[in-house]
Amino acid sequence: MPGVSAFVRDLPKIQLHCHLEGTVRAETFRELAAHYGTDSPRAAGPLEATYAFATFRDFLLTFAEVCKVLRTPEDYARIARDYVADAAAQNVRYAEIFISPSAWTYFHHDLDVFEVCRAMRDAFNAARDVLEVKLICDLTRNFGGLLRALDPEVSGE
Repeated sequence: MPGVSAFVRDLPKIQLHCHLEGTVRAETFRELAAHYGTDSPRAAGPLEATYAFATFRDFLLTFAEVCKVLRTPEDYARIARDYVADAAAQNVRYAEIFISPSAWTYFHHDLDVFEVCRAMRDAFNAARDVLEVKLICDLTRNFGGLLRALDPEVSGE
């Protein structure tokens, strides 16, 4: 972390109100989009532009793009492991992570939410000596309606 003093970098930290889907690395998003053949404007162009957005609307549509490429329990375990690595590098010792099953199943109706949660929990538990993670379930009743209001072209798969 250039520009951050060693003192601040080495302080133990907590992370609250972090959405796991919002932690997906740009590289991971692009790899999964390519793997699944997902056509996304966010998966093209310069890597640093992957998560560049100017409005809250663009942010929400980007969140939807991320949810579209997360299709299996292993995909979620991967982003959980990535989160642990990234958080540990910043000396985060405790995190409360939001997960969004209603968004997952909006795009992937047959996704087994229980298996996804188990895969994530296993990944987090494997790192429990480095980082304690608590999961908070975010149940959005109007996710599909919100997306259609933002962009009529967005739909579930």
